[in-house]
Order: sequence, then structure tokens, then C-alpha cells
Amino acid sequence: MERVQFISHQGKKILLIDYTNCSAAEMKQIATTGHEAAKSQPQGSVLQLVDLSGAQFSREEIAHIKKIAALNRPYIKRSAIVGAQTFPKAVWDGIKAFSVRDFSMFDTRQKALEWLTRKEIGQWPVAS
Repeated sequence: MERVQFISHQGKKILLIDYTNCSAAEMKQIATTGHEAAKSQPQGSVLQLVDLSGAQFSREEIAHIKKIAALNRPYIKRSAIVGAQTFPKAVWDGIKAFSVRDFSMFDTRQKALEWLTRKEIGQWPVAS
């Protein structure tokens, strides 16, 4: 399975960025490929699902992800994160502050997909 791909859920196009069980060394390339996929779409249109389950990370990769998250901002409509419990809260706070983006966290891909494809979003969920 490709780490970065467009999938379909309930007739909606979702950009899946799959970091599941990847090493810190793989993260940088996956993030860069994800950015290329996002910027190939119209601004403000991308529904993004990022799965971090079991991923390993280092400071260098986190710095790169911060930069990519900021570069992706114009393209992202909504972003859902799965597996964020592997990252300390301080890391997420840093990514959110640097990229000036909000990320909704979920325990499963299914919950994230359901949220991404809802017609009305309402309040941003914390973790579910």
C-alpha cells in the first residue's frame, strides 16, 4: 500500500497520509510526498487523513512536519489525525502554533473518515 494516496469515502476524495509504523527516517519523505499531493489540488479543497499509529519520530522529522503543515495550509479544508497519542502534547502544540492550523484527533480511521465527510462540521472534536 502506498503511504500517500487519494482514497474515496462516502463519495468524497480524501488525501490519506499513512505514517503507520514508519521509522523516523521515512517520515520526512512521506511528509514531502503528502505536500506534493495536497498542492496538486485546488486551494481549500483537501480533506486530509493522517495516520500516525506506531510512527517513530525525531526532532528533525518533527521540524520538517511543522514546515509541511504550514505549507499545506492553503490547500486543506479539514484535517483529521489518527494515532496522535504517539506524539507528546507539546509536539502537537508546536505544530499547531507554527502552521496556524487546527487538527482534529481521532482514535480510529473510521471515526476520522466519518468526521471528514460530514456535511456540517459544528464544533471541532477533541478526541473521540
